[in-house]
Amino acid sequence: MDYFVAIDYPYLDLIQLYNSYKIVVAEKLDRGEITLSEANLELAKIKYQVTSEINNRMYQQAEAARWKAELWRHAFEQIGQTKVYIH
Repeated sequence: MDYFVAIDYPYLDLIQLYNSYKIVVAEKLDRGEITLSEANLELAKIKYQVTSEINNRMYQQAEAARWKAELWRHAFEQIGQTKVYIH
């Protein structure tokens, strides 16, 4: 976790969620409630869900940045169309 904090990772909540889930799965494995194969499957599922959410958030941020850039480009074009009249 320290590594993610050190690099200012934007989705610390998802890393914390994944780490918490790993502890829960490890405890179930230690108690004999699940097999090693089942534990690995559970971890693979949560890793997939976390990765999907990270990808979703990154896509949303990219879309927001794209729209902002388009807005700025349009505003700049409007400046270029402004006519100045000297009397």
